[in-house]
Amino acid sequence: MRKYLILFTLLLSLSSNAQMTLEWTLFTGTGYDIDEDGAFVNPEYPEALKAWDGKEVLIIGYIVPVDVQLKTYVLSQFPLQQCFFCGNAGPETVIQLFFDSSPPHLLTDQYVILKGKLVLGQAKPGSFFFTLYNTELAG
Repeated sequence: MRKYLILFTLLLSLSSNAQMTLEWTLFTGTGYDIDEDGAFVNPEYPEALKAWDGKEVLIIGYIVPVDVQLKTYVLSQFPLQQCFFCGNAGPETVIQLFFDSSPPHLLTDQYVILKGKLVLGQAKPGSFFFTLYNTELAG
């Protein structure tokens, strides 16, 4: 019986690591340069964050609409008045969101838990450092 209990506990702990709520401190440790045009470039990701690249994660933050008509949103560490787009935070505090289907009705500054596949990388100079694919509400 004891062997089964140990095995069950081990399997339970392994499955709980499959999805983790990431803290913003992992993201805010990202370094970057600013080019001559003022664009944020060359993100340097902390090793602890690189370990989550390509994995399904949970993250908590505030919804900021970029273009409501196109249903384009980002998740921010801070509410809109304190976020990157108002000049009060850096690019390491926002994550671009891609929903598989049409996103649910989302409000500015709505505090949410999102689930999705985290991808690190910058598509072009000045673009987002982080992207969450297959995004869905998780709470």
